[in-house]
Amino acid sequence: MLEILLGLVGGVLVGATGSGFGSLITPLLFLMGYSWPVAVGTTLGVLVATKFAGAVTHHQLGHLPKRHIWLLLAGGLAGTLAAGAVAVSLSHAAAASWSPSAADGDRWLTRLIAALLIGIGGFALGQGIWKKSANAVDANAGESLLTAAAPTTAKHRLHRVAVFGVGLGTGAGMALTSAGSGSVLVPALAFVTDWTTSQLAAASNVFGVVVGGFAVLIFSRAGEFAWPLFTRVLIGALPGLYVGALLSRRIKRHWLLIGLGLVTLALGVRLIFK
Repeated sequence: MLEILLGLVGGVLVGATGSGFGSLITPLLFLMGYSWPVAVGTTLGVLVATKFAGAVTHHQLGHLPKRHIWLLLAGGLAGTLAAGAVAVSLSHAAAASWSPSAADGDRWLTRLIAALLIGIGGFALGQGIWKKSANAVDANAGESLLTAAAPTTAKHRLHRVAVFGVGLGTGAGMALTSAGSGSVLVPALAFVTDWTTSQLAAASNVFGVVVGGFAVLIFSRAGEFAWPLFTRVLIGALPGLYVGALLSRRIKRHWLLIGLGLVTLALGVRLIFK
């Protein structure tokens, strides 16, 4: 029952802001007693299911950016493969050994994840405060700051490297925390590309499906995916998406981002002292 309630809360977040599911639900599942790989893999499974409809819709509307999207996905898959393999290996090593060194390794992994959550929470909080003061985000500003004086060919190369790097970092973060496909990816892409708002949303949904699905496959093959848990969380998430979509008309997005950032920061601090 509690897992269904968590899914409902996460669905409301996604429906209202497009982000926040992984950074909230995964650490809560971990604190409830699920292993970190199971919590991450299961949460990613729910995210893939909820983002699939959005990806199909954006594709039908022609919103998917043609330039550099494959570099973004390639970077995401590479980052997910590396980080997912490390996370699963460390989890299995800790579970197979009762030695103090294995326990220390498990504590260090928990602290690393806590640090990532604190970073994501601070990022979301910063977004909320910035949006509250600015009331708008100029998606083209990042490009002008990044490449104002660069020649055309150098600018093109820089964009390609930057897009791949964004995918690589976000994919690795998703594999370790299940978070980042919305709250981190979209602002980062807005800084390094000239994609429109609809293109950014389309890229976020497609990235979540392709890269998130690949991560789910890694966790599932390693036996770290719980279908009963996935079903319970998804049951709560589906109506939550509808409720969140309705709330998005009444609640300012920056207030939701501020709240999400504060909660994620608190969860990260809680994991440090677990």
